[in-house]
Amino acid sequence: MTSPAAITNRSVIPFNQLPDPTIIETLDFETILAEMKADLITRAPELESALQLESDPALKILETCAYRVMIERQNANEKARRLLLAKGKGPELDHLGALPWVLTPRKTITPADPDATPPIAAIVEDDDVYRLRLQLALEGWSVAGPTGAYIYHALRADDLVKDIAVKAAEFERLTDIAGMPPNSFLLGVADNAGLVDPIPGDVAIAVLSVENDGTATTELLTAVENYLNDRYIRPTTDRPRAISAEIISFRVEATIYCYPGPDRSVVIANATTALETYVTNNHRCGYDITASGIHNALHQAGVQRAPFVVYDFADQPYSITDDIVISVDWQQAAYCTNINITDGGVDV
Repeated sequence: MTSPAAITNRSVIPFNQLPDPTIIETLDFETILAEMKADLITRAPELESALQLESDPALKILETCAYRVMIERQNANEKARRLLLAKGKGPELDHLGALPWVLTPRKTITPADPDATPPIAAIVEDDDVYRLRLQLALEGWSVAGPTGAYIYHALRADDLVKDIAVKAAEFERLTDIAGMPPNSFLLGVADNAGLVDPIPGDVAIAVLSVENDGTATTELLTAVENYLNDRYIRPTTDRPRAISAEIISFRVEATIYCYPGPDRSVVIANATTALETYVTNNHRCGYDITASGIHNALHQAGVQRAPFVVYDFADQPYSITDDIVISVDWQQAAYCTNINITDGGVDV
């Protein structure tokens, strides 16, 4: 499956910052039981004294009913959660994507091969990645013009598109140039946005692929450009031009020193998995790989200290600061080529 995504449109609200909605009921067994006791007493006052005895059959029946009510309410909570974009999974997300104002199907990264031995299941878009595209769906109603709309439509262009960054070329007015006719001016390129010989209206669409290090192939760039150039999608004044995201390669060398414990290999395996998740989630256009992020991933339970060095593609160490290890531009994406973690033993 594709990895969980960092948020694609930088303006959308991260779901993990939202509280549970009011449709999710807080459950408490004792509260439910007290409510049922009070209701029964109003109907049969003669049972009030009996309900004070823990061994009374009437109380046992109420406790059983209260427990069943709590389970049913919990089931209702779970069903309500699955209907929310923030909490939906699997088929629930597919149904949300099929809503008439969304119409955003899940991507198939690798088709199934039922004739293989053994049969190969399809590799489809991960729930978290798909959820973020669904969150962008309403941007598509404004066609490609705003940044969010360009991102949404470009992500739909091909199943191999992992991330998109957008920037329009900028120009400045040049005046007082010798030989120019009166009341005329020239436009000079102030920011080419990574494009060669841009003209007014050019919009750079940086494409990050799901394949290999993320470099987009010519075929993928053509697919994105053709999709965005549809007359029902692009503004008539724009000319979308697809370019590959620039890949910034790096590798991480770390040594883990542990506290005394039963098995250091488990600690190192957990740290390796956490670091792999961190660098994979940040393989996105414009996302930094930070020293604090690497420290956080390496410092799993049982780790005493974990000094590390990050090397660039030329095998030169980056200057490690308290914050940014690799600072990437809008169309760049950091890609980790290798993680090597050495067992430094116990250091206490």
